[in-house]
Amino acid sequence: MQTEITSDFFNRWNFNNQSLFLIDDYGQAHDNSNEELYRNLKGNELAVSPEFSFTINYDHTFELAHGGAIIPFVGIHWEDESYLTYWNVDKHDFPVGDTSAYDDGRDAFVMVNASIKYASPDDQWNIEAFGNNLTDEKVAYWADGSDGLVSGPFSAPMRYGVRFKYNF
Repeated sequence: MQTEITSDFFNRWNFNNQSLFLIDDYGQAHDNSNEELYRNLKGNELAVSPEFSFTINYDHTFELAHGGAIIPFVGIHWEDESYLTYWNVDKHDFPVGDTSAYDDGRDAFVMVNASIKYASPDDQWNIEAFGNNLTDEKVAYWADGSDGLVSGPFSAPMRYGVRFKYNF
């Protein structure tokens, strides 16, 4: 995706205002009449919009002689670096100087899921061994800039197990 904001877009900054602008008073840090809080977001990227991403999933059903089936699966997802908000903190200057503590950038990542399933001949039940996020990536899905703290949800860690399904 190419999501760059291509026109002038002046907006009152609303991401970690007190920390980035070194303003102690919450009201002043969010005052629409404070011109120091405005930035032109032209050139910024939209949130969670990597320029490139790639997903490939593959499964194949191997029919067994007695009628059951073995079904292996592998899924690979890659995403280019992107931002977690449309503020793109590293593209702007602030009184705080070093903005690395408030970074809303997200690194590129690869996530791999895999499984192998046995399906009964009558398809009444199956059992599956699986592994999700086998690369154990820690991927932030979005960011919130509450003053002094960048927070948001992350991907689930690597996990694996066995699933059993029975159709009544």
